[in-house]
Amino acid sequence: EKCVFDPLVYTIIYCATPEVSPTEKYPDDWYKGVISPNDKLWRLDTVSEESEVIFNPRVEAQTEIDMQKLAVKDDGMAIYFINKRDSTLWELTIK
Repeated sequence: EKCVFDPLVYTIIYCATPEVSPTEKYPDDWYKGVISPNDKLWRLDTVSEESEVIFNPRVEAQTEIDMQKLAVKDDGMAIYFINKRDSTLWELTIK
C-alpha cells in the first residue's frame, strides 16, 4: 500500500515512510486506523542502493499526509497517492 515500482525502470521503487518510526504495532495499527503517520516519499534504486526523499509534504505543501495506494503514471512522469486522513487524491510530478 505504501510502495510502488516505476513502470519504466523496474529497479526504481517509490515508498512512503513515516517521518518518525511508530512505536505502536506497525503496520497492524495503521491498517486498523489507530495511527496515522506523517509520511515522506522516497525514491529507491535497488541496483545502486541509492535513496532520496523526493517529497516532504510538511515542508513542500505545509500539510501532513498519510500516503496510501501509490501508483505511478504509465509514462513515469507522475506519482499518485491517496491521503488516508481525508481520502484526497494527490498527484506529484516526479521527472
